Amino acid sequence: MQMTTTEAHQNASLRVTPKAPKKERHGAKLDRLRRYLRGGHYLIDRTQPLTLQNLKTQTLIAEEVGLRSSADVSLLVRREFPEVATVLSERDAAEYHPAPKKDRLLRYIASGGHLRDPLGELTASNLRTQREIADELGMTQMLVSYHIRQHAPAVAAVMASRRWYDAADRA
Repeated sequence: MQMTTTEAHQNASLRVTPKAPKKERHGAKLDRLRRYLRGGHYLIDRTQPLTLQNLKTQTLIAEEVGLRSSADVSLLVRREFPEVATVLSERDAAEYHPAPKKDRLLRYIASGGHLRDPLGELTASNLRTQREIADELGMTQMLVSYHIRQHAPAVAAVMASRRWYDAADRA
């Protein structure tokens, strides 16, 4: 018995495999996170008030919602849930991550190692370059620059006023 073209097409349409599920849009994940936060699911015990001890970590919230990292949780909480953000900001991440290079640099500056003559004054001619300091301490120049600006503003001001070249060198 011969099958007509129409019958063949009808049979073929019945045997079509189901489509793969569509990848969820990022906006849908953020909407799910908003619903999660509005529902108070960020609390470990929802009968207790919002405190640091009763708040889930951002990483755990991201896992429960289905996000890849806690960065989206942090951004959304800071933008739309300020009361949760204030409690999250009390959790100090730096407490668990010591900064040995920063500490080494601050000890170096306190001992006068940033000066060419440790007994001399803090002047542009007596100040080592950021590159020299970085090479001596085993750091990058950018990290030296960042920490000096943050923790030694007097040294940073002298470094900023330093001229790259002399007017006599240009002639």
